[in-house]
Order: sequence, then C-alpha cells, then structure tokens
Amino acid sequence: LPIAAGLSSSASLQLAVALALGFDGNALELATTCQRAEQRATGAPTGILDQLTIASAVDGAFVLLDCESRRTNAIPFPSELAIVCVDSGERRTVADSAYRERRDECVAAEREIGPLRHATRGDVATIRHDTVRRRAHHVVSENQRVRDFVDALRDARYGDCGALLLEGHASLRDDFEVTTPRLDELVSHLSTLPGVYGARMTGAGFGGHVIALCRADTDAADQLGWRARASQGVRVN
Repeated sequence: LPIAAGLSSSASLQLAVALALGFDGNALELATTCQRAEQRATGAPTGILDQLTIASAVDGAFVLLDCESRRTNAIPFPSELAIVCVDSGERRTVADSAYRERRDECVAAEREIGPLRHATRGDVATIRHDTVRRRAHHVVSENQRVRDFVDALRDARYGDCGALLLEGHASLRDDFEVTTPRLDELVSHLSTLPGVYGARMTGAGFGGHVIALCRADTDAADQLGWRARASQGVRVN
C-alpha cells in the first residue's frame, strides 16, 4: 500500500506487526489495541474505522461497520463490480492535517444535539454555528448514504450506488471541506468514463486516493490504478 495515500497503510502495518508478535485476541481487541498505539504514536484522536475494518475483513465482501456498537457485518461484493483506486499524487498525514479540527467541530455539534449517530437532519438544522452545522450535516447525511448504499447494492441498483458515492464526495467537499482541487478533478473525470458508476475520495482527505465503482468488465477497471474485485483481491496495474 502507498504510504500517506488514504488507504490505511499505517493501520495495516499495525495489525501485521501485532499479529507477527503473537497477539492473542479477537478482532475488536486487536483493533482497539492498534488504535491506542496509533493515538499514542501520532497524538491524533483517530477513530477505529481502519483497524476494525481490516481486522474484521472477509474475502469477497465489504465491511459494514457501526462505530457506536463496534459491530461489523460482511456485505457480499458482487462479482460484476470492481473498485478501482486512483492515486491523486497528493500526500498527507493525519497528524499534520486538519483531522483534529474536524473532530473537534463534530464534538461541538454533539454538545448541542447529542450523538450524531442518532441525530436527524432536523436536529442538525438547529445548530447555530454555520461551520459546525455543516460538519454535522456531513456526518448525519453520510450515515444515511451508507445505509442507502448497502440497500442499493443488495438490489443490484449499481447506478444508485454510484450516485451515492458522488453525493458523498460533494458532501466531503462542501460540508466537511477535506477534499482538494486535484481530488475533485479526479472524481469529476472518473464519473464521465464508460463503465464507471461513480467515484469519491477515500481516507481522511487532503490528498490520497479516489475510489471508483466500475463494471468489472469495463476497460476503466484495467487502466486506472489499483483494482479490487470479489474474485481477485487487490492488484496493481
């Protein structure tokens, strides 16, 4: 995995080292141990998404993660789809980015309306500070997009899946403000290619990779970058 590219290279290394050193515990215990190590090493208040997703990964499936309950579910990855990861060439680290600032803004929102995991868009609309309101709007709307994506995937509505990716990127750009002009340009370009359903940035933002949801048989899935398929895992083109 490229370093500082939004593909969880640091979390992958943490889990690999822990397992190589003989860690004995379940997936959640492994993930929380590595999360604490990352927080201690970087000083950044990072969440558990990367570590728990990796620790709970199932071959040929997406991982649906509820960060409140820390429960995970495997969602089958259809063989007719491919995920392509395209490098923007922009590098960043969480510790040096505005990651902490975004987290603090979400905490500020929760002081007004309670946990964002349970908030509605109506609740978000009552937040007084414009920036804090937009940060909360991204989180609440993104939670719903995840649920809608899973439903669309199960129904083979891949066009809807792609549209949700594009909506998520627009929210990251406008409400959470963690994209860059280069990431925005890549998403816009990818979404126009034949066989591409939609695209968005991945990772904490401010650089890194864009992911595109494609038909597995499209040329785009063989030409753009890293490719993930249910039948192949990940490889470099």
